[in-house]
Amino acid sequence: MIFESPSQIKKIKNNTFYLCSSLTYISIPLAVTSIGDNAFCFCTYLKQIDVPTCLVHIGNNAFKECNSLKIISFEQKDAQKEEQISLPPSLVTIRSSAFSKCTSIENVLIPSSIKTIGKFAFENCTSLKKIFVPSSKKSIINLDQVGLQKNIVQIIEY
Repeated sequence: MIFESPSQIKKIKNNTFYLCSSLTYISIPLAVTSIGDNAFCFCTYLKQIDVPTCLVHIGNNAFKECNSLKIISFEQKDAQKEEQISLPPSLVTIRSSAFSKCTSIENVLIPSSIKTIGKFAFENCTSLKKIFVPSSKKSIINLDQVGLQKNIVQIIEY
């Protein structure tokens, strides 16, 4: 799904695409700063999302059980996307269970702007192998709290 340009949308509200099983791709409008609770929850065929660089907040359960999700990119261009979750440089908050049970996610890049990662944010992300985090933010990544197993997921400082 691609929104008409220029879009005036500033927030993807709670439950907007909840249970939208036919959604496979979405390019979120450039003015959006917040993705609400359950916004894409149970979008089981959603594979890729392009998010704006001004995104600040990802709500509770926002992408919960998006089992096919492999790519979140904040670079909105036609280049080949790397299969990882690259969160935008403006992101401050990832709420509880935001990516819970996203079983296709393999790598996550956390931006230096992050201040809060909620409980179980990455719980049961069974393919997740690496989380890239700035050295200055390593202390906010508590593997037990975000729902990850220490012996499976590697934290890599950058």
